[in-house]
Amino acid sequence: MLGETYKISARPLLFSEGEHEGRLNGVTFTAASSTDTREWFAINCGQFEGAFIRLMPRSRAKTIVATLLEGEEIELPGLYQEEQFHRGFSFEWWPVHFIVIPSIDRSEYSVSSPECNESHVVLRHDGPASV
Repeated sequence: MLGETYKISARPLLFSEGEHEGRLNGVTFTAASSTDTREWFAINCGQFEGAFIRLMPRSRAKTIVATLLEGEEIELPGLYQEEQFHRGFSFEWWPVHFIVIPSIDRSEYSVSSPECNESHVVLRHDGPASV
């Protein structure tokens, strides 16, 4: 059985002064159903497009973010289940799995200075790769 559905609106908050004046600070979201209303604020960390793409086509997500960046309030298209927005479109830090890199003899590196003043490090390994 499907749960309650919500219509979601987004009201941007732009910086009003300082070096970031006019840029998107965050968004106040309001999710409303026939029996419930929820409101929350999410700081802009560049995550909105990625969050919206999980719910709608990329082109529509880009349009919504562009509208918010212009400082205009917008209603997200469609109806949403709580599971689709329960994290509040906030920035999510995904855990990283660390890989232990085997010890490497520094004599296997060579550094060159090509044009453009960039340094390139080249790893040379004559034996089979091991993980």
